Amino acid sequence: MRWPLVEANKPVSRSIVPPGPSLAGKRVLVVEDDAEVALLLETALGARGASVVVARTAAQLAESASLGHDAALIDLSPIQEDVAGAMDTLKRTSPNLVVVFISGSAFGLPDGYCVEGSRWVRKPFEIGEILAALSDASRL
Repeated sequence: MRWPLVEANKPVSRSIVPPGPSLAGKRVLVVEDDAEVALLLETALGARGASVVVARTAAQLAESASLGHDAALIDLSPIQEDVAGAMDTLKRTSPNLVVVFISGSAFGLPDGYCVEGSRWVRKPFEIGEILAALSDASRL
């Protein structure tokens, strides 16, 4: 077996952030009770310039809602006791909020959960799906 020779001093070009829309200056709320998923979203969106706030419970969502956000990625688990109340709070504090629901449900969102203009991304997801849903819902 022979390995091809390569120039040892030649730097390898790597893009740290995969291609996708810039989120510079955007405030994104991530409502997710799974720490690993929340970290993934926080890292990926932050790498694209977004200021990301993570809420792991309904109480944390209520606390962070007053900060105002451009977009929200929402897993239903943390707010399942009062989805309508949580959405009312978010829409009141961020009237132009772009909402993307993220759920492991194979059948989409239950009736009454969607808000006008919202999108749904099924777990497990690729970051590109999240970015496409954000972009599709609004020109962030």
